[in-house]
Amino acid sequence: MRSRAVGGSGTGRLPGRPATNNNVNLFAHIDLDRHGAPLGSALACLGVREQPSESAVGGGPFGALLRVWRRRRGLSQLALSLEAGTTARYVSFLETGRARPGRDVVMRLARALSLTLRETNEVCVAAGLPAAYEVGEIDDAHMAPIRRVLDMVLANHEPFPAWAIGPGMRFLGSNRAAERVMPGLTELEPEQLIDLWCTGGEHADAQARARATFNAIGVLRHELHHHPHPALQGLLQRAQSNADGLTEPPELPASVALSSSMTVDGHTLNTVATVLRFDRALDVTMSEIRVELVYPADDATDRWFRQQAAE
Repeated sequence: MRSRAVGGSGTGRLPGRPATNNNVNLFAHIDLDRHGAPLGSALACLGVREQPSESAVGGGPFGALLRVWRRRRGLSQLALSLEAGTTARYVSFLETGRARPGRDVVMRLARALSLTLRETNEVCVAAGLPAAYEVGEIDDAHMAPIRRVLDMVLANHEPFPAWAIGPGMRFLGSNRAAERVMPGLTELEPEQLIDLWCTGGEHADAQARARATFNAIGVLRHELHHHPHPALQGLLQRAQSNADGLTEPPELPASVALSSSMTVDGHTLNTVATVLRFDRALDVTMSEIRVELVYPADDATDRWFRQQAAE
């Protein structure tokens, strides 16, 4: 996959990983929507620090995972059984290992618990079943329509910045406006991105750094809760380590939408961001791709972006 930004004249292609810029204060995050991994990985994504032994929890991997998810959703066995079209007694048998579920039951339970595709794969594997959904790579042939959509969205968002972000906070592509304000994000490993994000920018003072760091922590917590990925727990811990010695800033005044600012070449740009996701994905990778779309929050910022695009 070519490593360049899309947009402008010609046919845009989703870039691979395009030069780094330290003058970065990543935008605020507003989410508009809502292969199997080992049990330890699945429980880690749920915030369970240690994997319990099967003898301690009973029911084996599937029973342990089902119990964790049910409690996390705040459901009784009866409530879950009603949602999944079964009985409370059967749910109890599943959790204690006295019954072994078939694929149909696992899929009904996954839907009742509102699990993501990755989480559904995890419970299938825990039950001794094949994963329900494929985990593709962005360069796979069957992902060509997705790459085309991403190219179009990035290009059509000009003159404002947009980034395509894949599983585990890995930046997949950007448009030309994005490269003008924050070049090189697609070249960074997720760990480097978190470190850069938490600096708040090259000339950031302590308050700006604190706001950037705690904003990063908030975004990662949100992603970990709503779109879990095995890499996110480590990234969250990395961001939290950057918060050592910092005081969390007060909440911003209430507003219709959370906005943020970035400084580029001495210009303060006030922006607001939205997130586009594939709502009907049948591939784990596709379901975890999102596009961050940044918009100007005031007339001065709108003019700046348009002037830069015209030069």
